[in-house]
Amino acid sequence: MALRWSKVSPQLALIPALTVTLVAFAGAIGWTIWMSFTRSRRFPDYAIDPAVWRASMTGFSATASG
Repeated sequence: MALRWSKVSPQLALIPALTVTLVAFAGAIGWTIWMSFTRSRRFPDYAIDPAVWRASMTGFSATASG
């Protein structure tokens, strides 16, 4: 059976677009998760705050006293 390029070529043409879309989607999710562990609110500060990380892992508030 011969390979039908009229069916295969559109699918091959979509591979780069799908790759870029998936990388951008995964990157946005990763960046959002990373920024959620920092204390930055208006301007990005890429340093992770251990108190925020610990609070998110244990379920306790990072700003609660006691």
